[in-house]
Amino acid sequence: MPIMASFGTLSETTNSIVHNWELGLTIPNREFIAQILYDLGSFHFYQEDYNRANGCFTKCDQLMSQISEATYCRIDIGRLKGYCRACQQSEQLEHPGQNDTLFEKVEISRANSYKGLLLILHEDNTKQELPMSYRTTLEQDVKTIGNDLYSKVCLNNVLRLAMEGQTVLADLDSLLQGERMLYFLQLLFQVFNYCSENQSNNLKNFIWYLNNVLSDNFYVALINSDVVKLFNEDERKRLDSGHQSKMPVIASQLTAIDKEMELIVCNDPNDLRRILVQSCQLMDYKQIISISDNWTIPKEIRYGLDSLPRMVDKALTHLLVAKARNLVNLHDFDKAQTLLSAADMAVKDISYKLSKYIRMEMLLCDLIRYHTVGISTDESTVQELTKKVKTCLISLHTVGHKDILPRPEIVGQCIVFMLNIQEWLYLGNMAGGKNGLIEIGRLISEVCKTLPTITSTRKAARELWDAVLQIFHVQNQQKRTASGATNTLQRESPNGLIPRFVFIQILQRLKDPILLTLMISCLSKLHSTLRDDITSQIASDYVTLWPTALGSSGMVSTERVTDAVNMVLQRALLVNPNHSSWLRTQADICFGNGQYSSAMRYYLQGGLSSSSYFTEDTSLIFDNQTYRNMIKCCSYLQCHTQVAVLCQFLDEVDYTTAFKSLQERQCCDAMDSYYDCIWDLSILEYLTHLHTKRGELNKRQLVVEMIGQLELNTNNSAECQQMAIRKRKSKFLRSMAKQYT
Repeated sequence: MPIMASFGTLSETTNSIVHNWELGLTIPNREFIAQILYDLGSFHFYQEDYNRANGCFTKCDQLMSQISEATYCRIDIGRLKGYCRACQQSEQLEHPGQNDTLFEKVEISRANSYKGLLLILHEDNTKQELPMSYRTTLEQDVKTIGNDLYSKVCLNNVLRLAMEGQTVLADLDSLLQGERMLYFLQLLFQVFNYCSENQSNNLKNFIWYLNNVLSDNFYVALINSDVVKLFNEDERKRLDSGHQSKMPVIASQLTAIDKEMELIVCNDPNDLRRILVQSCQLMDYKQIISISDNWTIPKEIRYGLDSLPRMVDKALTHLLVAKARNLVNLHDFDKAQTLLSAADMAVKDISYKLSKYIRMEMLLCDLIRYHTVGISTDESTVQELTKKVKTCLISLHTVGHKDILPRPEIVGQCIVFMLNIQEWLYLGNMAGGKNGLIEIGRLISEVCKTLPTITSTRKAARELWDAVLQIFHVQNQQKRTASGATNTLQRESPNGLIPRFVFIQILQRLKDPILLTLMISCLSKLHSTLRDDITSQIASDYVTLWPTALGSSGMVSTERVTDAVNMVLQRALLVNPNHSSWLRTQADICFGNGQYSSAMRYYLQGGLSSSSYFTEDTSLIFDNQTYRNMIKCCSYLQCHTQVAVLCQFLDEVDYTTAFKSLQERQCCDAMDSYYDCIWDLSILEYLTHLHTKRGELNKRQLVVEMIGQLELNTNNSAECQQMAIRKRKSKFLRSMAKQYT
């Protein structure tokens, strides 16, 4: 490396400058490589390529540890360590070193969503490296997660405070419950061997304190844990004082707790019966079924259990059905069917009515499985499941089964299933009567089975429209507050076929594209009619089916209709994210709500999905109204060059809007990068004049080059001109799609 003496100087006696490079310093390879790695790592770091930056900084750190005194490289070791730590946190890497401090391990765990944090705290309980203030701050950070990790971090901090003899302010009564109590005792036993004599005395005093202030459950857990081995005979007597008279009761409580835990985790019918036989000697029926709040069953089955003579059979059936319902919610359908079959076997010789209700639950499990994964169970094909559904629906009108009727949830699932498999003729011939679920299914089926013929569908569509209108009707109700003021509340009208939330649940389970398109069309038309805003009309299929006016629109909740439209569109796009008509409807809704960036995204997604990424004609999805909406979106987003380009897409070029947008000084798009997408010579000539007026000669030259392209010659044939237009349209729409989607 050259030094000052290496450079020659110019004087009156010299004709040229001569440098002596031999006087420079020799740089060790380690220093040179370390400096390059540091600079390269800094470059990658600010390019957000943290993986490569981490490799450079790690190698640089290793080389710097071998350099005692640097002559060339100028590297701040503290800054280098910070870079290494930041890279590992940003990339959520596992720290490869074995000699890291506990602080570094905690920070890496924090970057990995607190993975392995408890093991680090266990290690700190023995080493005591982390200050208590840092651990308290960590506890507050973990609190935002809101799971069991927070409770265990609190217990680790309680243990550390107790070791140091400091005051514990935590709510120990709520912390030391159930499994957390056993976890805390395990922590105590692990840390005792690493404590000083003073710390051991502090922990023993803390245990005596807990033994006095907490319930007998803590004493039971304490004497059955390894912690009790750490006390001598005199200390054991001090622990046992005050609990001797309660020992038989405590022992029975401990046995009952064990049985409760076995009942909670067991999902095998045979093991469940064995555990229940033992539990019935310790608890009654109500205590058993109230062990878990999740063990709820339908009221029809709950009333039917009263006819069972034996408590074991009653409790077993209750638990089998309740656990099966929980497994259905977890989508574990095979285990759920096994439990329901066992429940049916347990009661079919005792109560026909109860057995019938359990079989309905088995049908519900099959229907939810079909809705979730699209197939029926292994033992039943779709045709067999259809027969079961028809039998269930027929039971609603069978005279001999009036007292064994399926629950509304099951009827709703049956209706949705029949709609999704296009059994519209069967549903259309059913008499709904007083059952609103069957009636709404019949009305939807009547419309679907005659589509796409619009003329013959108008009558059925009008009936469906009136039914949907009644579902969203509201009634104003006056309510006087404590201060005497009167508030107006909106209540759901009781005249609807079904409650609004049940109607929403049906919409959320639809799968068939025709059904979804029909309901989107109905609700979007209702939404447009209620808003009565000609500038934000919503396009959809079958829009001519529905009436154009409402007789009592003031009594329909616009907000609830809007929520329903958004919900059914979310459901539809989940079924098929590339359906161009649904995307267009979603875009129109976003446009009406002022969400212009989202509207552009859905417009362009619909265009690219229907034209193979704009390689085919887009006239089926993009019409004049769509282009005008896109122009307004770009204008609100201050993308004025995009506005000018889109003005060419209209049937009649909107020169007024195009020229006005090009005059805007503040623009948030790529500006002159879009000039090669303009084919209208009038717009190009206006750009030439505009840039000349502003003195922007480079941009003016670019426009002149665009005008001089042979493709834009007005003497070309119509076919050549259309080819040039299609080429520029596709290029522009693809660039827009990259920006907004």
